[in-house]
Amino acid sequence: MVYLTSMIKGLLITQGVEVVWAFRIPFFIFIAIGTLCAFIASFSIKEKDYVVPKSCSFSMLKSMKETFRYRIFAVMAVGFLVMWISFGFFNASLVYDITVLLALPDIWMTIVPGISIVVTLIFYPIVGKIAKTFGKKIPLCVAMGIYALLYFGVYLCGVFNIAESPTLLKIVVAVIIGVCNGIPLAATNTIPPAAIADCAQVDTIASGNHREGMFMAVKNFCMKVTQSLVLLFAPIVIVIGASDGTTPTVFGVAIAALIASIAALVTIFIYAFYDDRQVKETIEGHLKETVIQESEKENEETSLV
Repeated sequence: MVYLTSMIKGLLITQGVEVVWAFRIPFFIFIAIGTLCAFIASFSIKEKDYVVPKSCSFSMLKSMKETFRYRIFAVMAVGFLVMWISFGFFNASLVYDITVLLALPDIWMTIVPGISIVVTLIFYPIVGKIAKTFGKKIPLCVAMGIYALLYFGVYLCGVFNIAESPTLLKIVVAVIIGVCNGIPLAATNTIPPAAIADCAQVDTIASGNHREGMFMAVKNFCMKVTQSLVLLFAPIVIVIGASDGTTPTVFGVAIAALIASIAALVTIFIYAFYDDRQVKETIEGHLKETVIQESEKENEETSLV
């Protein structure tokens, strides 16, 4: 919904609202909606109906240390961190990819993300089937490969000065960006959290300790760290070459896309070390053992009766 900001802003300005308040009002609306949704999730879902609470005997620091010591999870966590660096630089410059590199009207700041969202929703079930058939690593690496090519293509838009091209060509490029961004988004939105959940399950099977919360906390920590770094450096990159030091330039926006592309390539290299087969075999083996044990227990109870 945040991508509707530019459209709402434009409507408010046409009604005589000052530019600053035309920006503020949409975000006040989003804050209210977000707060309401948070309360609904907090008070309508009874966790104890779905979860058997089990505490971990480790202290928080020891638990964090043990979590990072688990190699397969460490690979996924580092990959997740670099992946969000890639996303961060692209998302931070997406507005300028449209208005500076393509020189399209502000309305396209809503249209392009809208196209991505629709395409993502279409590809969610497809990604689910692919992940079940081929595992999580292959579709995740393919998704990051698509991102790398997409971001490099955006960089080339700056190199070849697409902003001076005919409007029809720029619109076609904008639609391609929206579609190509939406396809891998279905994979990167779902597979990394699922893979990290698998890592937590394998750790519980191997150690007997329930530290699922720490695995999710580390994932979120990695995301917050990268978001903070991007918020610090992306604005500096985007304005490279600006005479006033504040206006986004074609060169700066293109460089931000190039950084995102390189980070996506690095992510593929990191995710390649994720041992998806070992994780899957461990979980499936444990499930089979559990089924056998439960079956034997039922047989014993039947014999006693």
